[in-house]
Amino acid sequence: MSHGPDCSKCNDTGVIETGNNDLACSCEAGDRALFNEACVGLVTGAEIKQHYLNGSPEPLDTVPNRGYALVVDDDIINLEFVSKALEFGGYEVTRAADGIEGMARYHEREKGYFNIIMSDWSMPRLMGTKMVRSLRRYDKEQKILMMSSDPESVRKELKEFRITDVRVLYKAFTVEDVIREVLNAVEERTAA
Repeated sequence: MSHGPDCSKCNDTGVIETGNNDLACSCEAGDRALFNEACVGLVTGAEIKQHYLNGSPEPLDTVPNRGYALVVDDDIINLEFVSKALEFGGYEVTRAADGIEGMARYHEREKGYFNIIMSDWSMPRLMGTKMVRSLRRYDKEQKILMMSSDPESVRKELKEFRITDVRVLYKAFTVEDVIREVLNAVEERTAA
């Protein structure tokens, strides 16, 4: 049930405060609010936006340190946007400007170091899907999220490589979209 843009139940925060545990509201803002597995509110979409717009370098106080992320994108604007979104979501981020550099950054760490790898699809020197295929030779369990404005082409190419466990995030996306999809990928939740 959607309450529209002016929800009186949660005042557009997405969270209904109950005292001990916050509950997700059934409005649009509630769909963007983040909760842990026990359904305890971590941070609302409104808080993420406010924090992001203020340009704070620190993660939100209510968001735990979630681990490590590798972001690979030749588009510097998107690279920084996604990296900052993940940092605000509690991740420590390593950046790479293309697939070759992404592979190098991956191999600088121990297997399983990165909780998530987010990669663009179309990049010079090494396409994102080819980087993913190469990564799969070393680590079949690595959580990966591809980014593309043409997700169907990405899915088709991944299928040709017999890779079926990589999610694809459609560009353009919001800070909340990035964090929600990363949490879904890392925790292996089914996309809504």
